[in-house]
Amino acid sequence: MKIRATALTIIAALAITGCAKQYAGSDAEKIQSLFDAWIEYYYGKPLEDGTYQEGRTGLRATPLGDKGVMLLGEETIGDGDAWDASQRWVKVNYTITDLQGYVQATTYEKTARRVGYYQAGNYYGPRVWYMQDGSVGTYAGLEDAVAGMKIGGRRKVAIPSWLITTDRYGTKEEYLKVADSAVSSYIYEFELLGFSDDVFRTEIDSMEVYINKNFAAPYRDSVAYDQENGHKRGFYYETLSFGSPSEGSNYNMPADPANYEMPNDTVIYVNYTGRLLNGLVFDTTEADTAKVYNIYSTSKSYSPLAVVLTEKYTDITLAGSTTITGFSGALARLHPFEKARTCFYSILGYSYTGSGSSIPAYCPLIFDIQVVEQP
Repeated sequence: MKIRATALTIIAALAITGCAKQYAGSDAEKIQSLFDAWIEYYYGKPLEDGTYQEGRTGLRATPLGDKGVMLLGEETIGDGDAWDASQRWVKVNYTITDLQGYVQATTYEKTARRVGYYQAGNYYGPRVWYMQDGSVGTYAGLEDAVAGMKIGGRRKVAIPSWLITTDRYGTKEEYLKVADSAVSSYIYEFELLGFSDDVFRTEIDSMEVYINKNFAAPYRDSVAYDQENGHKRGFYYETLSFGSPSEGSNYNMPADPANYEMPNDTVIYVNYTGRLLNGLVFDTTEADTAKVYNIYSTSKSYSPLAVVLTEKYTDITLAGSTTITGFSGALARLHPFEKARTCFYSILGYSYTGSGSSIPAYCPLIFDIQVVEQP
């Protein structure tokens, strides 16, 4: 805490009293001066006589690229393949802190527990960065942060605020020209786990490993959803069992439910449980299941939900609302009192956005779904 307080004092002093250059100059100069002051205080700076003036940590900061990213201390060189810009999706574990040392985000469960951020039901594990320009891409500074790394490598880098943007420019000066003084700089400590030039193909590879272990043959897979992208798989569906109406029910069970096609506009009721490939349960309609997986909420009503079947599977509604493509595709395949399991890749789910704190971007999903009687 003492180091943090001292650093804040120095930065605050620069902001209040500053040098003439800082306050006579542009906003860009002020932004850069504050970041440089932090680097100099903690990590020192090279002097004109060729020596190095040490900072508070005794470690050195080395530029990565020419736009402002700084490597803090020594890196661990990986022994795998080297990343290059043609591999647009990068798989990493990381912890992000602000310049005061407070954790802002982490993929490590142990770190989340240590700093008091852990929540049951949240996803902790590797994330995918999309190293591209535009709103769905990752921050510009992460490209220089990853450049030259090999799989298995580790780095701790400081990314200045002007590179905390998904837009891309050619030079540092161009970044600074449009920099927002309200944006913070961050410290990324991360490990490079892998990369891909086609993250959806990589998802399918992971799914097929899961399917071969957990789905019984023969299961049904479909190419209908993704013909335009050229992928031959991406959606899997398995019938687990068939139940039956309860005693005294008025429901007329067909003689061969596996081959009975339910008419359009039929209303059925389903229970479901959704999980990731690593087993994390992120949603369920059943209270007991929610309690087992520590995601129970007193604000949620747990009961079977109404499904209205339609001619076009994407128009099917669950509790009055349309749902993600893979889930609605599974609903369209259900038969009376069927219990089924489906697994589909993120193009049919939440793609590059993920959903909340439980479903990361580029994540395949699994759902167990069961048709039940009206509650």
